[in-house]
Amino acid sequence: MPKIRNFLLVLLSLSIAPAMAKPVNVSAARNFAGAFYSRHSSTIINSIQLAYAETDRKGDSLYFAFNINSKDGFVIVSADDAAGEPYNFSEGQGALIGIKPMYTLDAGIQAIVVPIYKACGETVNPVVVLTNFGKSPLTSCQVNYKLDGGSVVVFNWTGAIASQRSLTVKLADSPATAGQHILTCYTSMPNGGADGYFYNDSTALTFTVDSLGVQAVANSTSVTSTLCPAGSKTFIAGGGSTYFWFNSAENIVSETDTLVADSAGTYRVNVMNASGCSAWDSLVLASGLFASITIHSDSAMLEVQGGQNLTAIFGHLVMPLQIPSPALAAGCIQL
Repeated sequence: MPKIRNFLLVLLSLSIAPAMAKPVNVSAARNFAGAFYSRHSSTIINSIQLAYAETDRKGDSLYFAFNINSKDGFVIVSADDAAGEPYNFSEGQGALIGIKPMYTLDAGIQAIVVPIYKACGETVNPVVVLTNFGKSPLTSCQVNYKLDGGSVVVFNWTGAIASQRSLTVKLADSPATAGQHILTCYTSMPNGGADGYFYNDSTALTFTVDSLGVQAVANSTSVTSTLCPAGSKTFIAGGGSTYFWFNSAENIVSETDTLVADSAGTYRVNVMNASGCSAWDSLVLASGLFASITIHSDSAMLEVQGGQNLTAIFGHLVMPLQIPSPALAAGCIQL
């Protein structure tokens, strides 16, 4: 910076016309820096940050230095408009520019957009912004990523990205335990060749995994529970702070962890914890057969819902007294 400062002082001493010079504020200088940079570079400007402001002994501004993006050069603008008409900025105003040269092959990960500081569940679903910083169209590259100090996963991307353009890329899911993690992602082998500028290849993100799993709901998911006629079944979910149970018609039938179901159908539960992470589970409740046995002094009668009634007379057994297995399994038996 001292060398640049000394050069600018000489430059300004030669170009300033005190009688005509008018001060330029930071906002106007920033706008000029952006326009000046765009005339000399095809790099997309995402941010222009004031890095330094030089003043004289009286506190009047002499020049401003602005960084373009985070790694794409700088523009230094004089703090008066002596080189042209008042506020009529021009190439002769006294601006210097430091532009990163554009390489033929230059790809990089500009940002990680998923996760955003927090991931729910035990799987991370990375989504990144792949940018072509080079001159040539980008048709392929390796997108490498890893979680913490784990093994590097390589995603071989192919497609088409024009120079100075970007594309959102979904990477393969990765398992992650609850807690804080660092996701690092970087590119390599753009178009099968060497990257011309590796300083913009990589980016990293620190995020937290909130591992929410619905605690097993009794008789849920792959198990079908049977409902006896005129009966009910109780199911309890866990793992969260708020609960919503839905029936087959997608109507909410309970807003607690407990569901008391008195009709057959499919039920789903959404569980959300205090951090806002949620998960789903479901169960199927089927109608069961109803069987009743009536005992008399000399006989017993079995009544089966939707089936044939059977009678056994004591001492004169007409046929074996058998209870259908669905009724027996569901416990839908009445004595």
